[in-house]
Amino acid sequence: MKPAENRPALGDHINHQKKLVTVRRLITSLEEKVNEQARIEGEIVTKIPFINGFETELEDLAAQELLGKITSAELKTRREEIAKRRAATERTAAAAEREVAAVRPALSGLRRLLEEAQTELKRLDEGTRDLRDAALVEQAEAIGAEYLAAAGKTWDCYMQLRALRDLLGDDTREREISGIQMYSFVLPTFNLKCFEGHGLHNWPGFLFNAELVASDFRVLPIAREAEYERLRALGI
Repeated sequence: MKPAENRPALGDHINHQKKLVTVRRLITSLEEKVNEQARIEGEIVTKIPFINGFETELEDLAAQELLGKITSAELKTRREEIAKRRAATERTAAAAEREVAAVRPALSGLRRLLEEAQTELKRLDEGTRDLRDAALVEQAEAIGAEYLAAAGKTWDCYMQLRALRDLLGDDTREREISGIQMYSFVLPTFNLKCFEGHGLHNWPGFLFNAELVASDFRVLPIAREAEYERLRALGI
């Protein structure tokens, strides 16, 4: 049996799945870009030198002069050397910090976009079950309508066979056509809108039931008369 296609709930479910795929791809792409930018930022940060050590050197030199371990001239020379190294280090640090400052806006923007995409994915995920269930129920209603039509035709054929069996009789010379489960024919209903107004009043939950033939003496004679007419038209 072909699936019931081109139906509203099915369309909504398919479109929803497409949105999920799109958002998941976006998240994957953003995660890759965030990780790459974070790696670049980390590499730049490691280039930033520490400058706190220069203050310690200056303090040690001052102490050595006070203890008479170095002269004032040596102190001056050492301080000038430290000042030059400090200036060079600060230039290097400033350049690296500028690089970090250039990278961080894009990284912050990417992280915000990633968070928004993850929020959107969560929202879509929360609606997935309802849309899927709606599509499944829609399919069930479509198949149920086909089932109803097929059930009516099947019942008609069943009653024709019952009528033919009676015409042949129990002592037929040809052969007995009764099946071992001939009296066990049942077709149930389902809890769907398409089944509303259908079914047997005396047997709730059934569209057709062979017990109907036994309980209502009008059913089989009516079927038998209809079959007589059909056979007479065939010349039998």
